[in-house]
Amino acid sequence: DALVAGATRLSTAPLLRPGLRAMAVQITDVSGVSGLVFPGDRVDVLMTRQPEEAMPHAELLAQDVRVLAVGSDMNIARDKPGVTKTVTLELNPLQAQKLTLAAANATISLALRQFSDESRIRSDRHRGNGKLRPENWAA
Repeated sequence: DALVAGATRLSTAPLLRPGLRAMAVQITDVSGVSGLVFPGDRVDVLMTRQPEEAMPHAELLAQDVRVLAVGSDMNIARDKPGVTKTVTLELNPLQAQKLTLAAANATISLALRQFSDESRIRSDRHRGNGKLRPENWAA
């Protein structure tokens, strides 16, 4: 928890990197990696949906996103997993906008990243606006 100088309450705002925003998203035990996501972890954020009379698809919304809190727990020293209903993520404004729209229209899932993994996945943009479709799953 961070105490802003001169403030009388705790605030998360000083923990944010410049230009980034904190945004909470609802998760389930499955979409939240079975409670194995902790504050300080890094995740990829995906959305899945199945439009009427169309193939289901998934889209990678954001990569290598820092988890600020799990539920209301911001303790990076937390050592026991626990299922919660929300996570708070550190996002840029465009990612926050995409996530807001996706959360209203699709299922949001998190994919936990290994700490040193800074790689980026390139989606197949020329075949579906960045959507990950079953025909593109071949290894």
